[in-house]
Amino acid sequence: MAALENNTVYMTLDSRGVPGTFHWGVFVTSSTEGRYYHATNSSGGWQLEVRPTSSIMSSSTLVLAYKIGQVSSQSQIDQVLRDVPADGSPSLRTGEAFTCRIWAKDAVMALYNNRLLDLSADIDTLEREAIRLVTKFEPDVERGVRQATVMDSTSSSSSS
Repeated sequence: MAALENNTVYMTLDSRGVPGTFHWGVFVTSSTEGRYYHATNSSGGWQLEVRPTSSIMSSSTLVLAYKIGQVSSQSQIDQVLRDVPADGSPSLRTGEAFTCRIWAKDAVMALYNNRLLDLSADIDTLEREAIRLVTKFEPDVERGVRQATVMDSTSSSSSS
């Protein structure tokens, strides 16, 4: 995880093989490894999947790891994210129909609302910027000529 910072929350956008569509998740780093949280319906109904990993940047489908901010309490993050409904029901926050994107936004907002994360902008602005960036990088990742890009929502710095 050389390009990722410790104790940080990233929104992740993975290629789904259909241009312009992405699978959204939340990746939380620590000093030793990270945990990838995402809503998936790969085995039927929607559910939360949590995976510890130290190699998210080597994923062939990851297009963008978008830094949302530093976390203030590693110990509470797991429970807060596990408490965000991932069962396919509409968002409790907005009423929007459930998708992995809506779950990821709700998860970031749950961290913010629990004072575990500061945001550089409102969640809809962060989402729009993530979509703008991922759309720019997707074609090269799909062709295998570029690896995932790490971008920071609080600055314009990046690495790939």
